[in-house]
Amino acid sequence: MALCSKFTRNYTRTRSELKAEEIEHVPQEEQEELALIYRSKGLPEERARELAAHMMGDKAHILDTLSREELGIDPKELGVRPGWPPFTSFSFFFRWCYCSIISLYFLT
Repeated sequence: MALCSKFTRNYTRTRSELKAEEIEHVPQEEQEELALIYRSKGLPEERARELAAHMMGDKAHILDTLSREELGIDPKELGVRPGWPPFTSFSFFFRWCYCSIISLYFLT
């Protein structure tokens, strides 16, 4: 697996884990942050607070919601398919070889 994809996956997983700890230890602050996010999207202040309070009550989905809205992380993408980076690398290598062989053919 490519070093960059490992780093990105570890970094996003760490940020998601920190967000989970914040939800557990300071839920009121996280609720306020979520209300501010909804306000920035155009909801009236009272409705944004109601929605944030409702979302904080749903423990199963609050980490997913805060990860998407606040951190810009899609938790479902943390498990990158392991075969994808090598396939991409091979694909670029194959194209480079193919273009080199074709250009040598036409030059000779």
